[in-house]
Amino acid sequence: MNRTEIPLETPRIHLEPVLRRHAPLLFEALSDASIYHYIPTDPPGSVAQLESRFERLEARQSPDGLEVWLNWVIRIKATNCCTGLVQATICQDGSALLAYELTQVLRGQGFATEACQAVIAELRGHYAVTLIRAYVDTRNVPSIRLLERLGFSRDEYVARADYFKGAWSDEFIYSMMASDQAA
Repeated sequence: MNRTEIPLETPRIHLEPVLRRHAPLLFEALSDASIYHYIPTDPPGSVAQLESRFERLEARQSPDGLEVWLNWVIRIKATNCCTGLVQATICQDGSALLAYELTQVLRGQGFATEACQAVIAELRGHYAVTLIRAYVDTRNVPSIRLLERLGFSRDEYVARADYFKGAWSDEFIYSMMASDQAA
């Protein structure tokens, strides 16, 4: 089995590699408009649209083959519900980008922290990643707190990084050396 196909597990969650079949299970969670307030995408318009997105992600690499795409569904063990995604893109230079989408219903309960810690451990232990980065809108306080709790440091401020939903978005770039994960 290819390493990109292996699920991850924590005490409270299963992280399952994203498959097209997850779309109906995640559609409601990923339709939460609050997830998209600080990012330039919108909720999926239909299960079919989400299936198409997940089918592309099943390739586990960019079309040009230069990036490894790791995407996991967050499934809560206690309820068996799919509640979001955690994603890592591994670049040719040995760095990785971390991102996550979690329904607001479960925010503040540590699920995103737990999922990200598992992914960071996977990147560090099996992919020889040297540096992990995350880009976050400066207004997204919960995401900033999550990154800082994980041990990321704020490295850069980018004014007017993107224009979407009728406004400019400023961003912080956070990073951590892959060997520096907070306990």
